[in-house]
Amino acid sequence: DNQMFVNVIFESKDNNKITEVVPKQFCNELIDQQIRHNTNEQFGHIRDMIVQEAFKPVTSK
Repeated sequence: DNQMFVNVIFESKDNNKITEVVPKQFCNELIDQQIRHNTNEQFGHIRDMIVQEAFKPVTSK
């Protein structure tokens, strides 16, 4: 198993208190980005084919 651990430290720029909401939002964003990455790896070629078809020149008869 190829695991890597990352330590994340939350610090306020304005000396405001960091509530538990901030780490939760950060974790949710990480999950969202991982899902986007996984989806793109698995289905990115389909998106590319759709974009290619959508921007094909229109030919008239």
